[in-house]
Amino acid sequence: MTVAILDDDRDILDSLSAMLADCGFVAETFVRASDFRSAWAGSHWEAALLDLNLPVDSGLKILGELRRQWPELPIAIISGTSEVGLAVEALRAGAREFFEKPLAKKPIVEWLRRLESVGESECERQRLAGDALERYRLVGESGAMEGVREKIERFADLSEPVLVHGETGTGKELVAGLLHYRSRRRGKPFSTVNAAALSEALLDSQLFGHAKGSFSGADSENPGLIRASEGGSFFLDEIGELKRESQAKLLRVLQDGMVLGVGQLRAIQTTARFILATNRELPAEIKRGDFREDLYYRIATFSIEVPPLRERREDIASLAEHFMRAACHEYNLPQKEIAADTRAALAAWPWPGNVRELRSVILNGTINAGRAEVILARDIVLGASTSGQGRFSAASQDLWDEAMPLAEANRKFERYYIERQLRLHGGRVSEAATTLGILPSNLHRKMREHGLG
Repeated sequence: MTVAILDDDRDILDSLSAMLADCGFVAETFVRASDFRSAWAGSHWEAALLDLNLPVDSGLKILGELRRQWPELPIAIISGTSEVGLAVEALRAGAREFFEKPLAKKPIVEWLRRLESVGESECERQRLAGDALERYRLVGESGAMEGVREKIERFADLSEPVLVHGETGTGKELVAGLLHYRSRRRGKPFSTVNAAALSEALLDSQLFGHAKGSFSGADSENPGLIRASEGGSFFLDEIGELKRESQAKLLRVLQDGMVLGVGQLRAIQTTARFILATNRELPAEIKRGDFREDLYYRIATFSIEVPPLRERREDIASLAEHFMRAACHEYNLPQKEIAADTRAALAAWPWPGNVRELRSVILNGTINAGRAEVILARDIVLGASTSGQGRFSAASQDLWDEAMPLAEANRKFERYYIERQLRLHGGRVSEAATTLGILPSNLHRKMREHGLG
């Protein structure tokens, strides 16, 4: 650990330097404030000790300058006076400790040891945060996803609620994770709960907590996930599933920052930041009387729309590659390529289940391909039914028997798929267009291009 020391007394510098060296620390010493200023820009200091009474600049002035340039550096003030007011002023200015001369070895070394321990913990937190950022990584370079990333960066450090909206399977939970792990809260808890997965009574207990004995089975106090997220982020998925009574309770928490659990007599303050997500159109829910308008306006000021996969088709190939590499790594399979006809099939599919569906398709295809080096069209199944049988197995095998350029494969697959959808919908163009995710006029044009009447 490297410690910078600024003091106009050379004897004190030599004594401190020797004392720290005996304890395994490295000291960089400075007699003049000007030399200290010149050195800090390119330094790797992990702590600093500043004399309060310098002949030209005061230690407090240097402290202020250093704090602005290097806000995370732990700084201690050393002084020959024991005046309480000076110590308080130094601590208010950003000093972590105040040591009085003559300097004693034990308190200084103990302070530096604590900093070392915290530093190791911080390194571990940074490693875990890096792992989390990889886990919550958004794949895709489309303009739509760049817009999502830009909002994440802008909203990450907000204390206000953030609403994430998007269809099922678009990756709303990834956006929530990035909002937390891109923020200053990343070293604090990140708690999540899905409102659709719990009953109303259980949901209230999980969110707001409960007192011991407040209901049958409440054998101990439960602080609730909101309070467990103290200083961090609380992610409530599917907020549209909350009943109006729970909506009212949540609104009170958002307005007052106070949490009152089931059976508790006193509300407790929380500093958790809220991230909410839904696949419902909340304005429509308000009109039907199913969602509180006041709650909506409280949570919708900062919102992020996660686009469906059909609106960012240029990301399909990179997502498929990402999921394929992950599956190969997880199941100890050789890395593979995705064949041209398989890419064509993936590109043409409407992806009603969005990114989640694509991940499942690629996982299935990777496993089906086994030790082979290429994922072929016959390895993937699109549109799997609840019985487990593919409604549409990526290709009628005859369609892909011959090698062909990608453009030709795309053209053939598009004709095949449009024809199939028209048959499934009894020739009703508007319904087929809805499934395909295009306008009926565009479907008519494609039908003419492919000679489909």
